[in-house]
Amino acid sequence: MVFFAYHIVPRGGHMRRALESGSCTAPDVELAKRHVQTVPAPSVAGKSGLEVILQNSEGAEVWRGPYLGHA
Repeated sequence: MVFFAYHIVPRGGHMRRALESGSCTAPDVELAKRHVQTVPAPSVAGKSGLEVILQNSEGAEVWRGPYLGHA
């Protein structure tokens, strides 16, 4: 399993301006991406125009994509 951090930000935003942050473990980046796109985030409920920044355990951004809301 690999450790990842995620940050939900306004589209184009920097992770320091995250509305919600957290972490997860997943066997690979693809599964982590799918998970963080729909992770529960009560503080952003009902907001649009959000994206997720996914970081690896070294803190490097490995992916950025749309936040789809809680599934």
